[in-house]
This record gives sequence, structure tokens and C-alpha cells, in this order.
Amino acid sequence: MLLDQPIALLCLLSMLAYARYIETVRLRYAIWFGLFATLGLMTKGNAASLALLPPLAVLLSGRWDLLRRISYWLPGAGVVAVAGPWYYLTYSMISPGYRYRWGWEYTSVALPANAEFLAVAFGPLLLLAGLVGGARVMVQRRDAAHRAKVVCALALVLAVTLFQAIVPAAIQDRYLAPALPPMALLAVYGIGWLRDRLRKAWIAPVCAVAVAAAAAPWCIGLPAKAQFHLIEASQRVWANRLPDNPAVLIVMDGGAEEAAIAELAMLDPARPSLFAIRGSRLLGGGGYNSDDYVPKFQTESEVMAAIDDYAVPFVLLRFDEAGNKWAHVDQVRRAIAAQPDRWSSVYAFSEGGTTVVLYRLRGNDSRKADIARLRALSAPKALGGG
Repeated sequence: MLLDQPIALLCLLSMLAYARYIETVRLRYAIWFGLFATLGLMTKGNAASLALLPPLAVLLSGRWDLLRRISYWLPGAGVVAVAGPWYYLTYSMISPGYRYRWGWEYTSVALPANAEFLAVAFGPLLLLAGLVGGARVMVQRRDAAHRAKVVCALALVLAVTLFQAIVPAAIQDRYLAPALPPMALLAVYGIGWLRDRLRKAWIAPVCAVAVAAAAAPWCIGLPAKAQFHLIEASQRVWANRLPDNPAVLIVMDGGAEEAAIAELAMLDPARPSLFAIRGSRLLGGGGYNSDDYVPKFQTESEVMAAIDDYAVPFVLLRFDEAGNKWAHVDQVRRAIAAQPDRWSSVYAFSEGGTTVVLYRLRGNDSRKADIARLRALSAPKALGGG
């Protein structure tokens, strides 16, 4: 499971805790904010957007008096003390995953892309209501402490948006998940403003129904899950697993490779009792992100030598007759054609131009695996280079 949903929850809890801090100025709520922020950072790096929430909340509410209190600065010091060393030690491992470089070139692309993601996530009416609510927060600054939740909601939306526009990790809709709950709160606040302006009690429920109806197509229009036909093939891998050489090489394009590894992991009774070797790592390169993929070798003989070097006994191959995105898929097919006597088919499936085959590789199936090398091949630091 991706970590974006837990991060969204921790960011929401952080926002609510900080709203209570603004309302009461009690140390315990500042500590709760720091605790949730620390848990978020230790879960995933984009929770660092919470560092922008306190200064933005102070700016939007005009509560400059908070800057003179130790309780304002204490959560930040605690978060840095706990999460800071971890990120300092691991930055070299995560930075290769950045899809872009720091600077305006990334920001100029990220801002409109993230705005489009929000529009798709909410639908036009709900997004409009949220923007109205945000504008209402900025225009009506009086009694900010009594509106702390919406102030902090706007601060969190801005914090997440700014963070995703500055830190060049990647541009993906799931990274904006922490902005969705506070944006929904701002939408309710915006609908309330319309009700107050028109002085009609029935305005709020009518607007709520209209907004929900308009947002429904965006909420329920889920894409169909891709079918890779790997369930039975994965079962066959386990049925043929060799105790002295528990490894299988996954040779297929990106989404299918990920699906195969997940399917094999679900069948593992005592992890790790099988090493699923990613073809994109053994036979490909280019860095952490699959979008940076380049083939590591140029010929099928070099590919075969790499497979033999790790004594790989099984190869799970999936290919499309229409073409494959990653070059090593076709390289392995040519290696099979060049030495057909070494490749024994254990399982085969074909449908609609897609073929899945599990091969047993003669010669390697009688060798003992070098477990240390298999672990090193997929170790975290190994994923950063090409």
C-alpha cells in the first residue's frame, strides 16, 4: 500500500492540533502538533510540508504574538531533533528518486500540474467553493482565533502546494492527498459564506447537494485495473522453487514487473524465502525512477552472461507482440532464441497478443545461490545508480 493516505491523515491531525493551539495557546496542543508532524516525517518525506503550516497560519491569522512564545518554536525543535538526523543520513538514498532538479524550471511545471490535479480531484464546483472559502479566510481577518480551523486548513493547503512546487521529487496527484481534507473544509466554509450573503437557510443544503453531484463523476470515475495475467504464473514459480537457489528473474515492462513482485510476495509464507530479481535492476539501469530506464547491456550474450553470473534458475517473462517499453525484454527473447536448449518452459499463457512464460534455465538450476549477492542486488543503495 502507498503511504500517501497515512500521510494525509497525519497532516490532518497536525492541522487540527495546531488549530487548537491557536485557539488556546496551550503547550500541550503544540506538542501534539509536533508529535503528529514527527510521525508524518518518519513515515514519508512529503510530510515536511508541515514545516510551512505554523508560519502560514500566523501570517493568515495575524497572530504575531505567537512568535514571542516558546511554545511556538518548541515543536519545530523537537521534529528536527528526532527526524533531522534520519533525513541527513538517508538523503543520498532518496535524492536519486527526484524526477527534476531544484529551481524555477521545476516550479513552473509543477504549479499548473498540481492545480489541474486539484481540479480533477474535486470537480469544478467543489474546487470553486474551496477557493471562495480560502478567499474568505484571507479577507476576513477579524476574530481569527475563532476561525482557527479554517485558517489552518488554508495554511495546510498552501503548505502542501508550495512544498510540492519547490521540492522536485515528482509531479503526481497522490502527493497532493494531504491537501484534500482541508480543501473540503474550505469548501464548506465557502458555501457558508454564500448562505450568509443571501440570508437563506436553504442555500447551504442545496449548494451542498449541487457540489456533491458535480463532484461525483470525479470521485467515482476510477480507472480500470490493468490485468497482467500473473496470478497462476506466480503460483507456478512457488511450486517449482528450489531450496538451494530460491530466485526468479522478472522480465517484463514496468507495471507488470511491479505486479509480479507483489503477487510473489503475497504468496511468500516466510519472507524472504524467495528472491524476485527485478529485470530493470539486473539488466537495466538509469537510476531510481523507472522513467530513467536505459538498457544495461547491448547484446543478448551480455544479458545471458549477467543471468548466469547470478545463477538465476527461473525467468518469468512477459512480453507483448505489439512491442515492449524496456529493451531488456526483447534482449532476453533473443537470448532464448539463441540458446533454446537451455530454456525449458514450465508454464505458458497467451491472450490478445500478450504472452507469459515461466522458464527453467538448465545449468543454473543445479547451482547454489549466492544469497549475499542477491540481497545486495536489491538493497536500497543499489537502486540509486545505473
